[in-house]
Formats: sequence, structure tokens, C-alpha cells
Amino acid sequence: MQLESIDNFIFDFDHTLIDTDTAFATYRRVLLEQLHLHSRLACDQLEAALADTETRLESCFFANRLDLISGLIGNKLSRDLNEMDRRKIALVVNTSYHACLRPNHAILSMLEDSLKLGKNLFLFTAGSPAHTIDKLRGSALWRYFKCVFTGDLHPFEDSVDSGLTDVAEWQGQMEDRAPVLSLGPNPKSDRRGYLSLLACANIKADRSLMIGNSLKDDVQNAHAAGFYAAQATWFHRDVLETVIPDMVLTAPSSLIIH
Repeated sequence: MQLESIDNFIFDFDHTLIDTDTAFATYRRVLLEQLHLHSRLACDQLEAALADTETRLESCFFANRLDLISGLIGNKLSRDLNEMDRRKIALVVNTSYHACLRPNHAILSMLEDSLKLGKNLFLFTAGSPAHTIDKLRGSALWRYFKCVFTGDLHPFEDSVDSGLTDVAEWQGQMEDRAPVLSLGPNPKSDRRGYLSLLACANIKADRSLMIGNSLKDDVQNAHAAGFYAAQATWFHRDVLETVIPDMVLTAPSSLIIH
């Protein structure tokens, strides 16, 4: 594969452009700290009370619906959280989370240099539209992409109950940002999602390079659809001996060096 022959770079989001694990760990830590400040419960008590919150809410965005969290904790809270408390907590938690989503200089340089080389940049993630839009806002990466491809609507995240975003925002595209298109459930689980991406973006597989951390979702399934594929290992190194990427990128700068 010659980089000069590649017109399109398709980037994975989590563990490739953003350090998702650190961001989510920060979100949960700050949420517990804020709940502790607004109650008389210790953080370990709150953590135990919220142990199954992810399962119940089916989303990591707890702070947007603290009315539901209060109900899950039940009588363990020393006092009910009023609306003012909930707004303050949501602001602090989301601000901390978004700060962790901001990419480092190396990631930004990789994207800037790719554009300077005349490459078309796309984002391909299995996350829900609303979840993806929230991360794009937090990371400030939206402006780099011609189009953003996501997974299917999530019953909680893409509803008005989540507090994440107005669903109409991604359905009615904004002029100054790349469109967000859903490719259905689990679009990276096999070659069909990649074939849908080709059709929607009107690009050719043999002129396209998929860049992501997962050897199965980002490399094997991209190969099955005719894409070139590179494994990005700077945040997370996946191991699958039967899958061989066209490139292994140990640092963001490795993409342009190749």
C-alpha cells in the first residue's frame, strides 16, 4: 500500500482519537465526588448504591438525569437533590468529562497534516448519534471530518430523557458541521457497515484506509469490504494473531511518516 494512492482516511473514535477509558473514569470519579459534596454519604457508599446504574439507565451519562439517580439511591441520600443541585453537578461533571476528551497535540497534528496532504477525513464509530455528537462537542474534532458515521439510535441516549442533545440536531444537518449519518445497529461488526459507508460517502474501498485500535472491528471487517486498514496502538493495543493490518501505528505521527 502506498499512502499516495489513498484518498480517504476513515478514523475510529474511541481509543483512537480520544482516550475513552480515562474520560469515563474521570466522569464517574467527579460524579461521585459531586454527589458526596451534596450529601452526607461517603464516596464508597455512593459507589455501592450506584453499582448497577449503568445497567438501569443504559448510558454512562448519569449526571444529566440525577433525578433518576436519586431514586436509585433511595433513602440513602441524606436529603433530596433539588433542581439547582442537579444542574450544578451536571455542569461540573460534564465539563470535567469533556476536558478529558480533548485530543493531545499529536492527534491534532495527525489530522491537520492529513488535510494538508489532501486526504478526505471521515469518522466511523459504533456509538449512538447523540453520544457521538456529545463527544464531538467535547473533543472539538467535528470540524475535521467530511461526514460522521455512527451506530443505531440508542433508546436512552437519543431520547429527550438523556439530556445529551436535541435529536433534531443531528437529523436536521447544520451547515457548518459535517453531517452525522446512522448506519444501523453494530455497523462495524461485519463488512456490511463498511459497504454502507462506501455507498453513503461515495468513495472507493481501494482508495480508503480505515484507522482504528480494534483488529476485528477496524481491521478485519474493513479488509472484508476491500479497505486498507491500519491498527492504532497509542491508547490501546489489541491482539488477534489471525488478523494482520496493513500498517501498525504506534504513534499518531506514524501515519504521515508512512
